Amino acid sequence: MSSGLAVLEHELIAEQASALGHSNRAADAALVKLTEREGQGTEAEIEMLVDDAAECEWALFIQREACGMSNGRDVIKQYYVPGKILAPGGRPASW
Repeated sequence: MSSGLAVLEHELIAEQASALGHSNRAADAALVKLTEREGQGTEAEIEMLVDDAAECEWALFIQREACGMSNGRDVIKQYYVPGKILAPGGRPASW
């Protein structure tokens, strides 16, 4: 028989996994949208897409860290994240 704590831990892990999946999908969609519009959109449109992709990537980094995965380089490699959507200078200062 499961204790209340075990049930709670299971629910927390399930919520973390769900949030991580959502963050992954959002980051992927933002990068696809940016890639599709580059070279075709206005400067303002591209800037807005870059900002959106940057926000989605940071949300993904934060969610991964909440799940115990602190290596953001994996995300950059997996999603081929261009430097222009990372922090000024092309990467977070903590790296």
